[in-house]
Amino acid sequence: MNVRSLSKNLYKLENFLLSGIEHCSDVIAITETKLKNSKSVVSYNLQLEGYDFVHTDTNMNAGGVAFYIKKNIKFHIL
Repeated sequence: MNVRSLSKNLYKLENFLLSGIEHCSDVIAITETKLKNSKSVVSYNLQLEGYDFVHTDTNMNAGGVAFYIKKNIKFHIL
């Protein structure tokens, strides 16, 4: 899903997920997050209940990738 700024459009993602709650995804990939640093995650509270959040920062006004991974899934970042 391309959100074109996660901090500005998190509510759209939440609404999308809630509309199909019976078919919750185990992993949600997000592109174009435009998150500049880890402080963005804290200040915008980008957590979704039941998911771990991992992301890469971008130093431009474009780019950035994030994943929401269900808490019951074990994963390792390489």
